[in-house]
Amino acid sequence: MHALPSARLTFAVLALAWLPTAARADVVELESGGRIEGTIDDQNQDRGKIVVSLANGGRVTLNRSDVRRTVPRSAEGEKYHRRAATVPDTAEANWELAEWCRTNRLTAEADAHTARVIELDPNHTEARRKLGYSRHRGKWMTRDELMASRGMFRYEGSFRTRQEIELLERSKRGTEAAVNWRKQLARWRRDLGSSKPQESMAAADKFKGLRDPAAAGALVRMLESETNLDVQDLLIATAARIEHPATVQALATLSLNSPRHEVRQQCLEHLVEARRPGLAEIYTKALKSKQNQIVNRAGNALRALGSQETLGALITALITTHEFKMGVDTPQDTYSMDSRGGFSFGGGKAPVKKVQLKNPDVRTALVELTGENFGFDKKAWRRWLANRTTTNVVDLRRDL
Repeated sequence: MHALPSARLTFAVLALAWLPTAARADVVELESGGRIEGTIDDQNQDRGKIVVSLANGGRVTLNRSDVRRTVPRSAEGEKYHRRAATVPDTAEANWELAEWCRTNRLTAEADAHTARVIELDPNHTEARRKLGYSRHRGKWMTRDELMASRGMFRYEGSFRTRQEIELLERSKRGTEAAVNWRKQLARWRRDLGSSKPQESMAAADKFKGLRDPAAAGALVRMLESETNLDVQDLLIATAARIEHPATVQALATLSLNSPRHEVRQQCLEHLVEARRPGLAEIYTKALKSKQNQIVNRAGNALRALGSQETLGALITALITTHEFKMGVDTPQDTYSMDSRGGFSFGGGKAPVKKVQLKNPDVRTALVELTGENFGFDKKAWRRWLANRTTTNVVDLRRDL
């Protein structure tokens, strides 16, 4: 037999209300989730207090701050209390009253009497099913109990494993921390512009001391929108000290795309010094950029990182093809006079020309990384790389 402490408690609370009352009772719902049934005494209300007269003659004084709301009992509720006072405490009588409650939409009362039925008759099939029980291997179990036996637990309306719940909770904590950091960084940024030198210096020191990865997202968003060059430099240095994929990606993006050479160089130097994971992958992908200058900047970054594993990608990017628009787009309704004096109509998009360009910074990266120099001859570079790879394999087998 399953213990039903919550059901017993609910039933006991309802039982107090079975005693006849002279006036219609009220329901006081508490912030804690509980509730008290009785009559609110309007004549003895003190400021900040609510006095409830109970059916058994007792009185309860509550702080208003502990009360969620008060609900006058319905006519059906009054009928229930009068009827409940005459019902014997048997399984059959409680089941009959539970069904009456369901018919009259008194859900809480119906569940309480159905739970009492189970206490009096543990194998009452209909009562069990009304409360969500089913038989599993000869044992009555609620859906929550059945899922728990399978390692699944209810979490925010669905069943999940403990590992999933932990990941969701961790994500929730991370989201809350990110929101808090966004507010905190906004205050520090505001203080940087203070007319009081002490406040400005204190804010700068807070940025310099920041190491929490939870602040990475908020810091990156601030960096992306910052227009003050001095503050931008401070935020870049701060981002470099935080180990997080968001800060790595932000600094790498600036090192490739910033219009300021000093910003690009500063970001790259920070990244090279920190040796954050994932950098080679970011710059290797940039070697395929549609913009020739980005390809060269990526090559320069891989040179600075000393990325031997990217030699193949660098060789491919020695000479790249880029598209250039020849002229400007013109409106569709333009026209011109031909050699015979007639008119021809034209307009539309300007023609696009594909051009192959050599990338000197990529070549420099290959030269410095390998100690070889085959210029922009991709075939020569690939032969060298293939021979080196073969030599390394032979040497490795010799060592074995």
